[in-house]
Amino acid sequence: MKIKTFLILFFIIINCFGQKKFSDTTNQSPKIYNSFRVDLNDSEVNEIYNLYSNYINSSPDKIYDNPYWNEKEKKLYKQFDFSAVAIYNSNNINIDYVLKNMDIFILSIEKLNNKTYTLSVQYQLKGGLQNSNSIWCIQRINAIKDVDNNWRLQNYLNFYTNTWTTYDTNNITYHFKPKYPFETSIAKEANDFINETLLKYKLDSSKKINYYLVETIDELGLLRGFDFFGAGVTTGITSIKDNYIMSSKGPFHAHELVHFIFQTTNVDRNFLLEEGIAEFLGSKPYQKNYLKDQNKLFKDIKADSLYSPKNLFYEKQEVPWNGYDWRYAFGALLCEIVYEQMGVNGLKHLLYQNTSSPNELIKRIITILNLKNENELYNLILEKANKN
Repeated sequence: MKIKTFLILFFIIINCFGQKKFSDTTNQSPKIYNSFRVDLNDSEVNEIYNLYSNYINSSPDKIYDNPYWNEKEKKLYKQFDFSAVAIYNSNNINIDYVLKNMDIFILSIEKLNNKTYTLSVQYQLKGGLQNSNSIWCIQRINAIKDVDNNWRLQNYLNFYTNTWTTYDTNNITYHFKPKYPFETSIAKEANDFINETLLKYKLDSSKKINYYLVETIDELGLLRGFDFFGAGVTTGITSIKDNYIMSSKGPFHAHELVHFIFQTTNVDRNFLLEEGIAEFLGSKPYQKNYLKDQNKLFKDIKADSLYSPKNLFYEKQEVPWNGYDWRYAFGALLCEIVYEQMGVNGLKHLLYQNTSSPNELIKRIITILNLKNENELYNLILEKANKN
């Protein structure tokens, strides 16, 4: 998925606050504030407040039988809280950082019906609105009466999509608003793309994708559980384990479809390859931004020693963010180099092996390309950059 530039700026700013990784959250309890709209004298509102507070203190970043989440969604989805990954596990942000460095403001707790409340909750860096990137997100989450008649939390998607319609292809079930400008011809292209890619790379997929369609990033945020989509902002989301894609880029979001297709290989693949193959096979044929980002990467490699191939392979923190996510572009470049020299079989050898560590990834490419050592690989990358 594509991370927007302003989210990258957020990471730069929080680094200025002295961001750290923390190993233990047991003694950390976030301060939760309420706006004037939250009337804790109302017994039900007070129950919902306590429910949310308990959930925040129950390791919401972890997947387990959380007592504060509704039973139906826990059975349907492994990652049952759709917003959790974005809030608590997004790039350099984790639950420890959130608890230590952010304030949580419950802006409103409003009744939707006798069995449903909805909460709007703002996460922001401690110290107030000092700059335009202080707000991490505004979460939108519901509370419902569960099967035992106790209040439990629920994804906003359930309420937001309850009047939506569906359209089926062999590989995809689309979900969208009744007035969404859905084009069946594009849905057919997406279905054909999946079939062709599965055949070309000798993959098998028995899963049918639930594909949620919206027209804007903000609507995508609502699907995922946000009034303000700051944390993990993107144009597309893929969850393999829970069998869905959410997209604001139409019925044929090739980048996200490639994620889904190649996850069926069930290998521990390096992040650079995970995003790189989605860019190379998905974004390159259909988006002009692919070439734009490749050209930026080539320029940076030639002009800035921090963009050395070694630094890029090891995803060094000192590599600057120059208005684009270089990891996507570099991963795509690796896939392109292997494909140019070894074709489909080369890519299959690259993608179907465990490459979780940089060392494993480098060794795998060296083997596929019959190179002598990693310096020869680095020189190959530099040569390609210098030709562009």
